[in-house]
Amino acid sequence: MKALGTLAVPLNKGTAVVELIMDTAFRRADVKLKPENVAVRFEQGVPVALNGEGFADAVA
Repeated sequence: MKALGTLAVPLNKGTAVVELIMDTAFRRADVKLKPENVAVRFEQGVPVALNGEGFADAVA
């Protein structure tokens, strides 16, 4: 086993594919999503607004 931080993970075991709780809907054939246009404004290479609404905090 190889230790990853405090979690020991056996490398000789396979992984199971699980259905995600917050799965991306576009992957599901029974879900139809409408396309959406999004405008991003950049200043000096940094995004500062989405659809005309500026960000109050550059990190948040």
